Amino acid sequence: MIRVFSLETSWQDVRYGVRLLRKNLGFTAVAVLTIALGIGANTAIFTLFDAILLESLPVREPSQLVLFSDATDEGTYTNSSPPVGQWGRFTAESYQFLKSQPLPFEGLCAFRSGTATVTVRMPGQKEDSQVRRAVAHLVSGNYFATLGVDVVFGRTLSDDDNRANAQPVAVVSNGYWRNHLHSNPSAVGQVAILNGLPVTIIGVAPPEFFGERVRQSPDFWLPFVFQPQIELRETYLERTDTYWLSLMGRLRHGASREQGREATTIALQQYLTSQSGTQLTHQRMQGIERTRVQLYDGGGGISGLRLQYSRPLHVLMVVVAMVLLIACANVGNLLITRAVARRAEISVRLILGASSGRLLRQLLTEGALLAVLGGCAGLLIAYWGTQGLVALINLGNSPMHPRLNPLVLTFTFGITIFTGIFFGLVARVTGP
Repeated sequence: MIRVFSLETSWQDVRYGVRLLRKNLGFTAVAVLTIALGIGANTAIFTLFDAILLESLPVREPSQLVLFSDATDEGTYTNSSPPVGQWGRFTAESYQFLKSQPLPFEGLCAFRSGTATVTVRMPGQKEDSQVRRAVAHLVSGNYFATLGVDVVFGRTLSDDDNRANAQPVAVVSNGYWRNHLHSNPSAVGQVAILNGLPVTIIGVAPPEFFGERVRQSPDFWLPFVFQPQIELRETYLERTDTYWLSLMGRLRHGASREQGREATTIALQQYLTSQSGTQLTHQRMQGIERTRVQLYDGGGGISGLRLQYSRPLHVLMVVVAMVLLIACANVGNLLITRAVARRAEISVRLILGASSGRLLRQLLTEGALLAVLGGCAGLLIAYWGTQGLVALINLGNSPMHPRLNPLVLTFTFGITIFTGIFFGLVARVTGP
């Protein structure tokens, strides 16, 4: 019975609040527009903030992934002696050594620091017999398994595919499969000629997967054992002075990033010690002791956009929060003026027996109505604002698409509730 009364009373508060807002359309329009601008600006910036800084790679449990370097630069460098200090890139031999050690990783994969442009010919298709260009990415055999990505057709790469004398195979991106292989499931098993190398297509990646770098997906993922044929240059596979691989690991459940860092640093120092052999001088030993690895959060992948826009977006979040506070203050002033005009009404209701709690609930309901109307209008402003910001900063071919997802809508709902409570309290404090 009490619950029915409460629901009926709440509905009465809503109807009474709607009547008041309709009765004062000028006040309502100004208040709603002011709130909408504040909420819309916050939502638009948070939408970009979420897409660029918070969104994770579309893989299994991205929070378990760690990067050995989050630097966005790419390429290869050579050193006659192993570098001292933090390692960001690795030789093929050092990667294989670390991979064989009992480290706290479910998987430890490697990928070429950069991509290669290749010529592609599909001899089995008449319309595709012409040569076209594509982008190939060289990775270790356990790359897809470590990231936790399956294929929509066929299979992923395996460690056996990355062995010497293995049959050349590749996984194609979903976009390449749709655009150039005509979304044909029988494309799995066909042979593509990449830079003169016959490569068998063994799988098609899912549409949302673009790799470890937040940018347009490569067209082919191949085992890095085929680096000489794909890059048309000398082999790096046996060279111990050429650093061309980046690493990513998946921590075991229960293992911390610090544990992974310590264990991998010890393993790397062991590798360098064994590699030095009879050349292990006191000076070299001191250098090995200063050699280390650093692990970074890999859930968001490697993103140049994140590096470029992290500070500006944090500043903008503070600025638009101030804008919302100013908007709330402006509407608060309007409510104070309106509350002064309603003092007689509120006094009469108190005299007739309305409790302070009942009155507060009515004022909170009116504030919530204003906030909800402003929030709905703010979503429209946020949508248009997000499109404008995306065009302004030019995300290019980034696979990140800022949108009003559940996290953004939750954020908008939260600030809407905040403004509604704020307005209701302002009205009550200024009352009699």
